[in-house]
Amino acid sequence: MIQIFSLVLVGTVLFFIFLKIAVQGPASSAPDSSAVLAVQQMVNLDGLSFAGGQRLLDATEFHMLQSSAELREVAAAYRKERQALALLWISLLLNDVNGLWRFRRFLVRNGVPATMGDEMQILTDAVRAMLFLSFLRIVILTFGPFAFSGAARNARQMVEKMSHSSASVLNRLPRHGWPEIERTWHKGLA
Repeated sequence: MIQIFSLVLVGTVLFFIFLKIAVQGPASSAPDSSAVLAVQQMVNLDGLSFAGGQRLLDATEFHMLQSSAELREVAAAYRKERQALALLWISLLLNDVNGLWRFRRFLVRNGVPATMGDEMQILTDAVRAMLFLSFLRIVILTFGPFAFSGAARNARQMVEKMSHSSASVLNRLPRHGWPEIERTWHKGLA
């Protein structure tokens, strides 16, 4: 009975691995930097444009304040303010993920070719980013802003990956069509 169960488990795992390989298609190249900049301008990525995320969750200054008995009250206020700022930044990153998802759907709806592998990749990236950012929000609410300080880089990279994926799709259009895409995108937002 254990052997049958293990064979079924191995078969299921192999099935999903082969399904992922089949859907993924050929490896995509890095998007053109002008396409990445165009996506950032079109979608208005506030969370991604904030460069201080790593420093925001860094505990060095807090520990320096906490080490002095006279400054413990200041350290507590500092911790509370950093927690509020970190939660705001995570909310902005979640808005970026949502905006990039909507922008990607907009591009495909307007005739930009995308394969099933492209669609699965953006879905996987979006779900991972949203789950990770939601987890990070819970950690910060529960344990404070300095509990998971290395996560800022990972959070930023996940949103950047979605941005690059959207830029790859935009890059399939001729550059002279980008201003029209931007106008149509902003018109739809209004």
